[in-house]
Amino acid sequence: MSGRDPWFAAGLLAGALVAIAIVWLFAPEAGRALVARLKHEVRRTRDEARVAGKRTEAEILDRYRDVRARATEPISPMPIRA
Repeated sequence: MSGRDPWFAAGLLAGALVAIAIVWLFAPEAGRALVARLKHEVRRTRDEARVAGKRTEAEILDRYRDVRARATEPISPMPIRA
């Protein structure tokens, strides 16, 4: 799997949420401190997913523009053979 896979950010987010749930169940911290840390991690993960989504969107738009430009180029006539 590469970083260009459109499901990469979704998988990253899902994995982070599962990890957070496991940490929450087995954490030795006090409730308030744990909730504060988890909120911070969720915000950080959300921001990373948002950045990855914007980067992927920009790559898709670049590819679209490239394909569109090549599709609208005039076709050069084939040489006539005698």
